[in-house]
Amino acid sequence: MYQSQLEQIEELKHQGNISLANHQYDDAIKYYTDAINFLKLQEAHQDLLAVLHSNRSFVYSRQENYQHALDDAQIAIQTDMDYVKAYYRRGTAYLGLRNFDGCLEDLRICSFLVPESRLAADRLQMCQEAIAETKLLRKLTSKENGIPAIPDWRMIDYPDDYNGPKIDDENDEENDEEFKEQEIDGKFVEQLLIFVENMKPNDIIPERLVLQLIDKALYILSQEPTLVEVNDIKEIQKRIQQNITDEDDLDQQSIDQSFDSSSRVPQPQSEPVEQHTPSPISNAVNIQAGIRRGSFQVLL
Repeated sequence: MYQSQLEQIEELKHQGNISLANHQYDDAIKYYTDAINFLKLQEAHQDLLAVLHSNRSFVYSRQENYQHALDDAQIAIQTDMDYVKAYYRRGTAYLGLRNFDGCLEDLRICSFLVPESRLAADRLQMCQEAIAETKLLRKLTSKENGIPAIPDWRMIDYPDDYNGPKIDDENDEENDEEFKEQEIDGKFVEQLLIFVENMKPNDIIPERLVLQLIDKALYILSQEPTLVEVNDIKEIQKRIQQNITDEDDLDQQSIDQSFDSSSRVPQPQSEPVEQHTPSPISNAVNIQAGIRRGSFQVLL
């Protein structure tokens, strides 16, 4: 490639970075695309091509065009498999598409290869929390309507040895509304507090009583007009994803600081040999594939 062409490509990249910093995303995409088109016909400078696709992936993520962001990140990785930042870009795109498993895998690769990066560690923790919260919500909600699947207290008896306070009730659904509307008086609360204070280490509050209290609490809360019911798992995913992208206003600078010192795995300075030696990222990807197949019992 002629030096003038390379300088022109670098200038396009520079202008794209400036546009990105100024939140001029359409302009940034145009500059990066022009630079990519210059490089497509060249076999050399594939590392620069990976950077351009990675940068354009970031712009698409800022526009919430996550499928395009994923496509660019994939190309960046295919072009230069040792470019760590591209894995972070792909993880961010996966997150925007609410593919938490894909996001988790890429962030693990980043944290494994750049353990000193606080950014990758923070994003990894946030993704793990999102997965845990989503799984918990799915476990606690029924598939039909998303309402918490609370056991029916009528099907559960008090233990024979329980000598604490009880709520007056009937074991049939005909008295359900009457039970819910029945107020808990101060005497019951006082007796319950005394019972709790005198509980022995192995004592527990009966499950029936706990479920009765929950039932009453849900009834009281349902009468409040200011409460908003949220029972959609996608709402949690959207909130977690938004928390991450909100922080990404400084993403370009913070990622550069986190990854640029080691954004590409150094290759050994030795004579080339015919046998291929997998790079650290290749090994990390292979380990992740093994985890998905159940072949490894390790976590990066």
